[in-house]
Amino acid sequence: MQVSPVFKARITTTPGLGLLTLFACLAAFPVHATVTTPFTDALMVWHTPDVVAPDFFGFSDVRHVQAGATAPAVATNSYAGADAWGSVNGYAQADLATGTLKSRTAINFVAPPDLALYMQSNAKFGDGFRTTTGSGTPFSWNANDGARFHMHLTGETTSSLPLTTLGAGAFLFLSILQPNTLDPAQNPAAGPNVIKSYLYLLGNSDLNLVSCANSVCVPVVPEASFTDFSGGIDIDQDIHPGGDFDWVILLGGAGWLYQPSSYDLDFSHTLTVAYQGPVGSVTSSVSTVFGNIGSLSAVPEPTSLALVFAALAVVWARSTPAGKTGRAALQPLRPE
Repeated sequence: MQVSPVFKARITTTPGLGLLTLFACLAAFPVHATVTTPFTDALMVWHTPDVVAPDFFGFSDVRHVQAGATAPAVATNSYAGADAWGSVNGYAQADLATGTLKSRTAINFVAPPDLALYMQSNAKFGDGFRTTTGSGTPFSWNANDGARFHMHLTGETTSSLPLTTLGAGAFLFLSILQPNTLDPAQNPAAGPNVIKSYLYLLGNSDLNLVSCANSVCVPVVPEASFTDFSGGIDIDQDIHPGGDFDWVILLGGAGWLYQPSSYDLDFSHTLTVAYQGPVGSVTSSVSTVFGNIGSLSAVPEPTSLALVFAALAVVWARSTPAGKTGRAALQPLRPE
């Protein structure tokens, strides 16, 4: 079996095993597509003593692609393996119609007859956005026109040791592509079709991810990392694509265990994706089923803006009890 990696992580504390971590996320070779092909995908990759040689990894991929006017179905995949050595479990689901991704990755390493245990669970989908004016004519983007992806994530991570010690973690990845280039088999992190990509680390801020294509790997720098998921997190990522575009979002978790220990990266309840197009625009999806779409509001004039801020200050003062600090929506990401 041959598995083509996109994301890998180097583990410098374990000589000889670094190139195997976070193996086999996506196909590695960029594709020059001429159409947009919406898709859903749920991937499982694992290593246990039960994987039959000469294979080193077990691999299962469920993928659905757009066929004419028929949008891709929900992709769901899971894996469970257990023996005297412990257990590995994975689950992933991608639903483009509801804009939701789910991923759960867990290992309980009981006894070490094998060098290590590994599990990875990825859920991803891709689509394209096309923009018109309110009257249906083509929308003309200018340099100041921006758009925004909003991603709300709930979940939790548990582990017998800190995830930074174990080297395991979860990740959320957003890639903006040139229009009419979306192909389920391409590497969305690198290549000539990528306008901009964004990585967010979940649970382990020290996770070291690289993007690999044609045997060349380059680091992927995270926009932000999150370790507190109580109440969920909200990520507003502003983008400036300059025109219509295709996109891919991936939610995954992965990690090796080299000694008796355990982790559970549970983001199966759930990542929800929404999109706001430029002010004054109407956006539709190529798949026709992704419906969490709106448009940004115009920025108020300076006088009106001052009044808005004054009103917000009153509301904040009234809604924050004495001696307590209010908690605003978490938006740590820098715009382009």
